[in-house]
Amino acid sequence: MVEETLGALHDLDDVQVIHADVHGGNLMWQNDTLSVFDFDDSGIGLPIQDLGISLSYLPDDALRSLVLEGYEDVAPLPPHREGDLQVLIAQRKIQLVNYIASSSNPAHREHLPHFVGMARAAVEGLVG
Repeated sequence: MVEETLGALHDLDDVQVIHADVHGGNLMWQNDTLSVFDFDDSGIGLPIQDLGISLSYLPDDALRSLVLEGYEDVAPLPPHREGDLQVLIAQRKIQLVNYIASSSNPAHREHLPHFVGMARAAVEGLVG
């Protein structure tokens, strides 16, 4: 499902440099200026992937809808099809499970059951 979605998205838009991990912990306000930091996940991707990753950190669809509304107040959403964001959200949750499962840091590993549950819920939401 992820491969099919990404293939279709690549037909809709051009790749560019993306942050690939924008969330509240990677943002800082200083002197009325918002700064983004922590670029270790940055790479080449699609703008809709960046947005999907950011949405994956939000706990429910209500908050995601609010973020999307705010985004659209500033700019049009990047090209995508209905359902693509849900696939990208699930993909990010799966990536985080893989990261935590392979981490040698015990503090990370103790969160594995929680992240597995979130990834499972996201995938189950895709397949009904």
